[in-house]
Amino acid sequence: METLEVSGKDHKLVRLGGRMDLRPCSFHVSGTGTEVYGTDGIEAAYNTKTGFSSGRMQLAADRFNIKGKDVTRLNAELVYDPNTRAWSADNFLGDCYGGHLLGRLRIEPVAAGVVQYLATVGLVRVDLKRFLLGGKLDPAAETSASSGTMNATLGLGASIGDGSSRLGVCRIDVADMQVGKVSPLANLLAVLSLTEPTDFAFERMLLESYLKRNKLLISKFDMSGKNLAFTGSGTATCTGADVLATAYGEAWKEALWVVVDHVGAGELCWVTRHGISPYAYYYPHPDAVRVIERTADARPDLGLMGKAVLTVDELAILRDRDLRAVALMGYDRASGLIPHWWQVSDTIHAVVPETLERAAHACWTTARVMDESDTWPFET
Repeated sequence: METLEVSGKDHKLVRLGGRMDLRPCSFHVSGTGTEVYGTDGIEAAYNTKTGFSSGRMQLAADRFNIKGKDVTRLNAELVYDPNTRAWSADNFLGDCYGGHLLGRLRIEPVAAGVVQYLATVGLVRVDLKRFLLGGKLDPAAETSASSGTMNATLGLGASIGDGSSRLGVCRIDVADMQVGKVSPLANLLAVLSLTEPTDFAFERMLLESYLKRNKLLISKFDMSGKNLAFTGSGTATCTGADVLATAYGEAWKEALWVVVDHVGAGELCWVTRHGISPYAYYYPHPDAVRVIERTADARPDLGLMGKAVLTVDELAILRDRDLRAVALMGYDRASGLIPHWWQVSDTIHAVVPETLERAAHACWTTARVMDESDTWPFET
């Protein structure tokens, strides 16, 4: 510490200034282990009766490690505002695996004994493979990790020391993505028997999610590549299908579009009529139906059949754009309805792995039927 002044009788006024060497300094942020290598400069005035009257901290970190991920050359200035009693860093900047990290931080008391933080962090053009490996030089991992260029944003807030109050939003956008052979997504692609290098390559992956306590709730998941495209967010607003159709509808006008929905339990069918009102229905494209019919003929063991289903789904968006689309869905054999749809029983515990596996094989067989055909659309 370079300066330390103490004055006053009834209460003390402490002025301090100096620079600390952090090599390393270890601490926890919301229960997450963190290490800092660098220096921290501080200037502050503190009254033992009223608290801080001014404060400024300047962090220059050669390396900032949180949960195994490194940020280098991180610079941040944290300033105290006596009017709001808040500490804030309006902007901080660092390097992160070939890209950059930038963000803002605010820490302030919101009630007696309750201090809240709000952080906004952005990642710009980060090397996905290096980020996932965390800087580890493992030849085996080098060839198995996913790669691409990642841009991401994270907004997170909570009361310090209270994990149950944690709320946030997260958005990840990866361009030129190559799926790693050991990633969870690779397991799905393996079920589809995709082996060509281009089968694992995607022009873009977009993930939007919410964080509540320790849970990650995915609201949108979209992927598009040369041979296959995936989209998520299966709600009545059909935002996933709308985004995909807006971006690629014209280019993929001649493609086959398959909506895979509610295939976690029950029997499998392609839907011949959609709707929830006796006065409003919509239907799959006839060309798409002919493909799925050939799939059913090629794999009778999957138990596929055509069936009208009480449903509102993404097919409406696709058919409104006159795309060749059909839906693959699950249904309950006894009631004829979608299993557990909008019921309290609609939880992960109701998922039947065998139904999911049949749905995956149905998708793969459909792709094979298309690939092995000499003509498209099929002749009637």
